[in-house]
Amino acid sequence: MLKNDYGIFLGREEEHKIIEFIAGDNFFIIFKKENDSSKEVVRLLLKQIQDEVSSQKPQSLSSFDELVNNIISKHLKEDIVTFSCGLLVDEVLYLKTVEGALIYLYRDNTLVKLISSENTASGFIKHNDLFIFTVDTFTSLITIEDLKKRLIDRTPKEIVDEVTPLLKEKDDSGTIALFVRFIKEPVFVEETESTDLETTDYEKARPEKMSVLSQFKNKYRSFAERAQFFKIPSSRNKKLTLIAAAILFIILAWSIVFGYQRRANTQRKAEVKKSTEIIDQKLSEAADVSLLNMQRAQILLTEAKNELDGLKKKIGTNENESIQKIEQNIANSEKEILKREDKKAEVFYDLKLIEDNAKAIRMYKDKDSIALLNSVDGKIYTLNLDKKATRSIKKDEIKRATLVAMYNDEVFFFNPEKGIYKIDKSDKLTEAVKKDDEWGKISGLWIYNGNLYILDTGKDEIYKYLVAESGYSAKSSYFKNGQAIQLADTASMSIDSSLYIASSEQIFKYVSGAKDQFKVTFPDEGIHSFTKIFTDKNTNKVYALDKDKAKLYVLSKEGQYEKQIESSIFKSASDLVIYDPSTSVYVLVGDKIYKITI
Repeated sequence: MLKNDYGIFLGREEEHKIIEFIAGDNFFIIFKKENDSSKEVVRLLLKQIQDEVSSQKPQSLSSFDELVNNIISKHLKEDIVTFSCGLLVDEVLYLKTVEGALIYLYRDNTLVKLISSENTASGFIKHNDLFIFTVDTFTSLITIEDLKKRLIDRTPKEIVDEVTPLLKEKDDSGTIALFVRFIKEPVFVEETESTDLETTDYEKARPEKMSVLSQFKNKYRSFAERAQFFKIPSSRNKKLTLIAAAILFIILAWSIVFGYQRRANTQRKAEVKKSTEIIDQKLSEAADVSLLNMQRAQILLTEAKNELDGLKKKIGTNENESIQKIEQNIANSEKEILKREDKKAEVFYDLKLIEDNAKAIRMYKDKDSIALLNSVDGKIYTLNLDKKATRSIKKDEIKRATLVAMYNDEVFFFNPEKGIYKIDKSDKLTEAVKKDDEWGKISGLWIYNGNLYILDTGKDEIYKYLVAESGYSAKSSYFKNGQAIQLADTASMSIDSSLYIASSEQIFKYVSGAKDQFKVTFPDEGIHSFTKIFTDKNTNKVYALDKDKAKLYVLSKEGQYEKQIESSIFKSASDLVIYDPSTSVYVLVGDKIYKITI
């Protein structure tokens, strides 16, 4: 059972503007209106809105939004209002804001803005959730960090007492904030024993003890018994009677079979209708809760799939068209909820335009250009992504190189037998870092602010070489003491000031050598195998490639899942980069670079 407690902050009222609120009967609203109405009139209006919304109890986010819009239009017509409101139905909270209003959620020591302006949201309530219904002037009076500090271990009324002195020091005119905390109380249920066996309507309707043949025998027996009342006076009449009997027999057999098929068909359609309604309900609920509770949305999607599997077992291969429609509905809903996008790749550049037989195994982006490694022929190509201008460099030392990098138009490459080399703008080759016998398996090379970072998956280490006047410093470990992790052979890294590592099915973030609280929850099922991670200081997101699934996952730099891009080209990718100005993915496959706009 859910209980709620609230606290309210009311700022100074402005002339011709009224601020008011309602909190009760699982309905909450803060309200700001511009006209000459009295507070009593506004209070009565809010009470009418509360009564109408609470009495109708909408069962979906869309119906809640439509209901509130209709009520507001009916009572307020063209008045200028700002409000945010929420309705608790069972354990789902439906939320709505209009221009100038905001709703925040404080959960598990994290404060986030859920919605603002013209928007809606819904989700399941957790124990100790705190919602803040407010207006935009509130956030101009107190910073999010200051507010968060005052939410910890305090009741709503204690929070109001804490923030009031701070807000009253400034111009709080027209400001209102309603703090609502939800608390789950334990429910004790007395267990009872039941020996009743449940059966489905379908099972009750099925004539289990009477097969088609049995039904036919009974009807035929009845027909034969009735036939005994007829007398057969002659041979001719006897033949006519037998013909008539045969015809009646055929009609009787056809009617029994047809009747059985009709009843079975009716029952199948009833099963399809019942399952369709259940599946639609689960998909609708999954869409509603996905914003606040992706885990719950996944459970509902699984339940919808299980319902479909059960329907298939009941009706077999019949009603294929209906089954296909349900399957497509589930697939479309899952795609929308998981934010899955199917994208086609197009050829962006053919390396054979540089020279015949040109190809590459590695790619690295710096600003608006990429470097491409052709270790077989001992060549590195550079390509400007905007102008498609190219440059070709050939050096014997490039042969058998495995990694390439680029910084300020200077090209770097790693040769396992020789070390790291630098090629300047005039194509002059110099040794940057000599081969180190302590290296294990070097799998990654990155340059940030001119400093070199080397990923050693053989030694579970990342080495840092600082740029110096005479070249580069001696190596040092990037990791702080006790912060290193075990790295997979296929691990990848990228740097934007923080350092990101994709190792097998996990993604890690480090800040100044220390592991950050960065944990990604992916919505789709199965084990991931990440072989490439990409971001840089000019890219707003983090991108992780799972070649096995042919998916590119898009994450925020705080570790929040945002969406996934599906494309068959990812399975063949030997490398990829993202160019943010055009929000495009560039995928290297042999002698071609493919582009996917996201």
